[in-house]
Amino acid sequence: MRNFSKIIIISALIMQFMTGCTPLSEILENENGSQNSSTSKIQSKDSLSVIIEALDNKDRELLKSIFSEEAILHSGDMDEAIDYIFDMYKGKFVKRIDVNMSAQTINGQKASFSDRVAVIETTESCYQINWKQWGKNEMNPTYVGVYSLSLCEYDENDNPDYAPYTVGVRYPEKETYETISESVVCGLFREDVQNLKDIFTDELNLNSEKSGTLGAFMDRYSFDESCINTAWIKDDMYFMKIRNFEIYICIKLDKETGKVKSIRILDAEEYTDNEAESYDFSSDENEIYMISK
Repeated sequence: MRNFSKIIIISALIMQFMTGCTPLSEILENENGSQNSSTSKIQSKDSLSVIIEALDNKDRELLKSIFSEEAILHSGDMDEAIDYIFDMYKGKFVKRIDVNMSAQTINGQKASFSDRVAVIETTESCYQINWKQWGKNEMNPTYVGVYSLSLCEYDENDNPDYAPYTVGVRYPEKETYETISESVVCGLFREDVQNLKDIFTDELNLNSEKSGTLGAFMDRYSFDESCINTAWIKDDMYFMKIRNFEIYICIKLDKETGKVKSIRILDAEEYTDNEAESYDFSSDENEIYMISK
């Protein structure tokens, strides 16, 4: 799955060269002009400056302050995840080595979304910071702010890291879910059935192929990472809200194997996030359940 991640990042960089690269501070300044009061706390600084200051001072509340209400709401382990990257980060900030981003406008939501990356040097090491950020969202203002963030030590010879699909801060306890979300996106976008089979339990593979729901699932839903409105973890469930189909992809995990045991599609025009979480998935075993329309 790292190869698919690399393809996404390379595509983002190509987009940057095609559209031009705008300084982060200028982008944020433009975005803040249409933001509401929920994001006023980050209007005075660009997000990277806040991230660096929080890392330098191990200031958990400062780092949390740039995340969206949506990310804070759905990331129940935010404090533990932030502590993980604070432990990783050594030294004090010296300089920015590279900063880049790709951005898009989402007309249907009157929104803008960006995927950002920075390489910084400290007194002890170099780090790569990746984060996804909603600049504005008139239909869902609680989305505005940083959506997800990752930090890793930078190695120019290593595969590039990327900001996670799952809301909040990336850390090891979430890696199973990141693998699942990568595989779902890769499988559906590239019509690569093996990516889905690799994360399914044997029972789900057998039943979904026998019933034809796996083929129907792949035929009906094809999207890339830019179509994920939000994705989060709740108990043994993983929820992905997909913009272009207005659906929730609700994924139930087998706790012992960490693989997917069932998938249910819910209509996002009929359900809210809370209602999707509260849906009774107890009878959904070893199959893909799709809405009829």
